[in-house]
Amino acid sequence: MKKALIAVIFLAISLLVIHPVHGDIIEVTKVAWGSLDKPTTVSPGDSDVSLYIAFTNLDKDIICAVQAWLSAPPASSFPFTNWDGSPSIYTILLNQVRLGESAVLKFDVDVSPDAKPGVYTADLRVSYRDCTDSELPVTTLSRQVRLTVSEPQSPVFLRAGWYQNGVEVPVGPGSGVAELVVWFEVPKDLTVSNVVAELMTDFNERIATSSFIGTVSEGGSFSLSFPVDLSAGPSLGRHEFSINLSYRNQWLTPRYSSYVVGVDIVGREDLNVEQDEAVVGRGSHGELSFRISNEGTAAASKLELLLTSQSPSLKVLKNFFELTGLAAGQSTSFKLPIYVESTASSGPALITLSMTYQDVLGRERRKDFQLVVEIPEEVRPGFVVRLERQIFNASRMVDVGVEFINSNPYTVSDVRMSLSSAGTPITLISGEPTVYVKSMNPNTAQKVRYVLAIPPSAADSTFNLKATIEYRDSAGQSRVETYELPVVVRGDIEIMLRNLRVSPLIASPGESIDVVGDLVNSGTSLARAVTVELAGGPPFKETVDSSSFVGLINPSQVSSFNLAFQIDDTARPGTYTATIKVTYRNGFGEGFTLTRDLEYRVEASQTSTATGSTPTSNTPVTPTLLLAVVAVVSVLAGFLAGRAVRKR
Repeated sequence: MKKALIAVIFLAISLLVIHPVHGDIIEVTKVAWGSLDKPTTVSPGDSDVSLYIAFTNLDKDIICAVQAWLSAPPASSFPFTNWDGSPSIYTILLNQVRLGESAVLKFDVDVSPDAKPGVYTADLRVSYRDCTDSELPVTTLSRQVRLTVSEPQSPVFLRAGWYQNGVEVPVGPGSGVAELVVWFEVPKDLTVSNVVAELMTDFNERIATSSFIGTVSEGGSFSLSFPVDLSAGPSLGRHEFSINLSYRNQWLTPRYSSYVVGVDIVGREDLNVEQDEAVVGRGSHGELSFRISNEGTAAASKLELLLTSQSPSLKVLKNFFELTGLAAGQSTSFKLPIYVESTASSGPALITLSMTYQDVLGRERRKDFQLVVEIPEEVRPGFVVRLERQIFNASRMVDVGVEFINSNPYTVSDVRMSLSSAGTPITLISGEPTVYVKSMNPNTAQKVRYVLAIPPSAADSTFNLKATIEYRDSAGQSRVETYELPVVVRGDIEIMLRNLRVSPLIASPGESIDVVGDLVNSGTSLARAVTVELAGGPPFKETVDSSSFVGLINPSQVSSFNLAFQIDDTARPGTYTATIKVTYRNGFGEGFTLTRDLEYRVEASQTSTATGSTPTSNTPVTPTLLLAVVAVVSVLAGFLAGRAVRKR
């Protein structure tokens, strides 16, 4: 009886040690996805996500070898599996946990793609050993925890705007290529990375793409830039563009979102200035007439015109004008009163017109123009100084003649003539600094040659060279005359076509031909408003890819282009010519054109039979021809057989 009682006592003790205990000997204090400090969310389809469960040891002095399992409660929906796909979610904690201390269990979990957002209950089973006991008894207990599956988060659309050259602008038909920049915000509990986007407009079928390679955390934002060709002439008004985003969330799960973005195409102003010819003599009042026209598709408002003379001897008597607005297609005229002093030099005198206005979006813009007043050369006692020419190209060594003419009605003596480029970037590198002539009769001329070095920095500018003449008049008095010789320096722009490739060189009717190549600015000045396009006669058919706006090309810059055209379906075989045309402008707005002819061939489509290659002969094999060949062969065979019999 005593032995049986002892056996029962040991059995009870062993049951207490190895069977589940339901007292609060381990307290679960926090359950979080991603991090205990900054929890995040999980959504259907997330894989290898981190689940953290914090607990406190309220049982033993020291516990160790902690193991934990998460599983579905009986008859409950449970869309979670272990990271390796097994239904039992398991982890182990090797650290010792003292009485009253906290520890964290980390599980790696996959969320089923078919999971529905909501709160799920999970059974948490924890086993551990009492490390203060030499026999290391095992205790197992169970708890229930709640796991939340959230709706998938998506970036939030903020705004969109049109940009050209890094500046936000209104756009309209004829604006060329503009960048549509779209901003998105990353909402709470979402991290976005590796964004790839496609944009589809409602006025052409071309898809523009953009990407963002980086990571943006919650509360941050990112932008995508889509190049859109507006040359086709989209209608003014509100347009709806479709954007499809693909990205990865904080668990690197691929996600997809679609947006319909409202974009305004409000048109764009295009203000230009034209002037009538203005010739005003020295010591005279005059009037300069000019017109401002808006050749764009949107109005400009609050125009202010400020006019400033670039020559101290040319006075602008009214230098400010205002205009409330200028609608698209509208123009208005102005009359500018001016005065030319008697000491003014002959030649062109410049007036700068600075125009500020507000575009259709209310943003302030500015454009500058140059107006020209011609001051004619007048016959007066003294000398007249002329340059052989007044327009030069930058980055050149220029040989130029300066003509000194004695307009005095008498002979002058001890004449010293000099030319100076002080105050300008132009350098005189050859020619006598001072030329001496003993005497000059009336109306005789002395031509002096100089070599000027014009650097690239002088491009698109005007300068004044200074000519000085010292001489003695008929009375023997010394006289000094100084003249300013205006020169205009054009930019050194040399656009070349390189690496032109036509593919295919031989095409069929209806086929598209690609033309690719490079534009190289071998000059030293900036080329502006560069456009490359294809043209040609039939069977050439223009497509949307037959022209491309390149914009600016810096010196030594190479800009690639890719054009295409289509061959008309009714084209006949033969060799044809297409022309590639490059247009560009310098800093004065002067236009230049470069053309190159390209040859291509059109051949008829070749059709193959189902049994083999097509015969090379153009003569068809008819039944009659076949019978004739058989008959000739038979006669020849009979003739040969007869000869053989006779020989026997």
